[in-house]
Amino acid sequence: MYFHGCRFRVPVGGRLPGKAELAREESYDALQDEWIEALPDGMSADEMLETLRILSEKGESGLTVELLELSLAEMDSAGSASVPELCKGAASFVHGSEVLRHHLLESLRDEHLMFEPLEFFFRESRLSSAGSDIPEAWRAFSRLMSYDKGRYVLHGNFGPGEIVRVTRGSVTVDFEKSRDHDMTIEAVIATTEPLPEDSLAVLRWKHREEFESLPERDPGDFLERLFSEYGGDGQVDLNDLRASLSGSSLKPSSVWRRLRDFAARSGAFTELGERIVRKSDTSVEAQIRSVLQQRKRPLSEKTQVIASILKQQGRIPDETLDSLLREMSGMDDCETGAAFELAWFLSGRGRRPGFAAMASDLVEQTATRAARAVGEIHTQACRKIYVEAFCDSVTDGEEVFRLMSELPRPLWFALAEKLSVSDPDLLSICATLFYTGKDSPDRFLWTMELVSGGAVRGDFPEGEEKISRILANLVHARADTQRRMAAYLRRELRPELESWLKNVDSRTLDGLVSELDGSGAVHETGLLLIMKRELSGRKRGTRRTKHFFWESDAIFDGAGAIEKRRAEMEELVKARIPAAADAIADAATHGDLSENAEYAAAIERRDLLLDTLQRWRDEMERLRPYPEGEVSSMIVSPGTKVTISPMEDTEGDELTFQLVGPLEADPSVGRINYMAPLGAALLGRERGDTVSLPGTERDASYRIDDIEILPEVLRR
Repeated sequence: MYFHGCRFRVPVGGRLPGKAELAREESYDALQDEWIEALPDGMSADEMLETLRILSEKGESGLTVELLELSLAEMDSAGSASVPELCKGAASFVHGSEVLRHHLLESLRDEHLMFEPLEFFFRESRLSSAGSDIPEAWRAFSRLMSYDKGRYVLHGNFGPGEIVRVTRGSVTVDFEKSRDHDMTIEAVIATTEPLPEDSLAVLRWKHREEFESLPERDPGDFLERLFSEYGGDGQVDLNDLRASLSGSSLKPSSVWRRLRDFAARSGAFTELGERIVRKSDTSVEAQIRSVLQQRKRPLSEKTQVIASILKQQGRIPDETLDSLLREMSGMDDCETGAAFELAWFLSGRGRRPGFAAMASDLVEQTATRAARAVGEIHTQACRKIYVEAFCDSVTDGEEVFRLMSELPRPLWFALAEKLSVSDPDLLSICATLFYTGKDSPDRFLWTMELVSGGAVRGDFPEGEEKISRILANLVHARADTQRRMAAYLRRELRPELESWLKNVDSRTLDGLVSELDGSGAVHETGLLLIMKRELSGRKRGTRRTKHFFWESDAIFDGAGAIEKRRAEMEELVKARIPAAADAIADAATHGDLSENAEYAAAIERRDLLLDTLQRWRDEMERLRPYPEGEVSSMIVSPGTKVTISPMEDTEGDELTFQLVGPLEADPSVGRINYMAPLGAALLGRERGDTVSLPGTERDASYRIDDIEILPEVLRR
């Protein structure tokens, strides 16, 4: 049991204090006794949470966890309906209880039984990862749960959107600028932000008339909403207003004048011409102390608020910063990274003398803890300073290597730059380990960039061998690394790349092109196009400079076929997949799922439909109609009909083929997929050219007699 040496004090009048009062008075023995006695009769979740939160704020994490776990065990055995409420409330401040994590996950699974992305959200937020920080994971999970049907999001290009459907791996969003837009869950999380239903962006989109009348009708309400969406640093400016008015008929300059007039008359805002800031009657020092004293708020959040206050005030007297820095030095907080960043801000971004001594005490001494601390720091410049401080304070080279293994690319380069000055030998050792390692293509590629830039010396490949190793690792790297390295190959390593292309055998080149063909990053940089041109020239026996439209990354097909596929996708999304989900729910009611063949079959049908939908979505991203202006009767291309006849030494009849896209292909009626072997053999040929057809005798040759543009291309 968990005991403290505090005595139980009965107040005047004989009234026994409640559990929260006992916690505030630090009468922990009495509190524990009262808690255990009350468990069989039950306590409200609100009462338990209030008491546990007080204990947590007082630093009594051990007692907090013990009482919480006792309560969960008792409530679970009694079948209490309050377990979910207690778990959700405790998840915001209880850090070290795997029992809480278990009950929280089970409660959420029961509550969101039919929500397909639930397990993905558990993994993405790390809520289901043993040992992860529960409050941090809970905040991340709560944000992810905003991606549900009927909720709103904001996309940088498509504007606001309403989520109309959520499946296990995808989300359909009805954006203002892209209706029924299908995205993977990973993509929607990475490219959008959740929006409140009453936000300016939603109001402008859904209720345009009300939105456009709001600045004149109620400028105070409009300004408050503007601050809510754009004023995270305590201020808004004309650029924020322009972003909020995008797509409306309102003129930003006139609305800005109206908001400035309101702010000048208001006691809550200060009008500063190019920006409007919230007004505070208290001193900067008092404001910051007030934030520091908020016990319920994580230090990382306090740091961001304090940074906004400092930014609003501009120049702060050194004596004020020194006073705040001294006060902050007495804080005991497990968020050492956030504490480091706060000290950095309060020392004038590290310029005050007291920062160096405090920073050295806040830097962790192991790579695992240091990586966690870096994750708590929001400012990139401060992250770099922290990483450099770790390098200065840690003498174990293995720990430095481990930290490099966990850092994102910008900080990885910052640490490498630091080591290139302070310990070049250690940097060379780390680079060699990354070069020979098989588990991190990203760090191998970054090492090659350092080697090419001359930052690392050692026994590393050069010339064509280096290009070969880079390309072999490129396909396995993350998209941002692929994009950076592909661009680096095109620019800084272009001579070595061209030399490698000239000498590499066609089979190796063909294999790499096939592997990299699925990488959007390699497509965007133009690297794949360079490789495809080289390969195409070899197949034709010449290194030509002209390139045809079908040699791009797009897939060409008939406009009607593309629209038909789009309609089929819509039917999948709106009819067949929902029907499959209903079938799963119906089958689930028919007995034990482990022996329910109907349920298993329904799951399989649903998964097959989802796989089909994803495959079609991937295909649709590359599909384009035949380019009317580039389809010609002078050359065989997608969208043409070609007539061939056997040469004098070849037996056979005249043949006619229509070269079409994969959606329109039907070999039984002579419509050939231009990407199939037969279609590929005909592409680029002109009248009078001789061609050998795949699948015929080795010496069988045909002559191109006629080329026509297909009617469906001309009708466009």
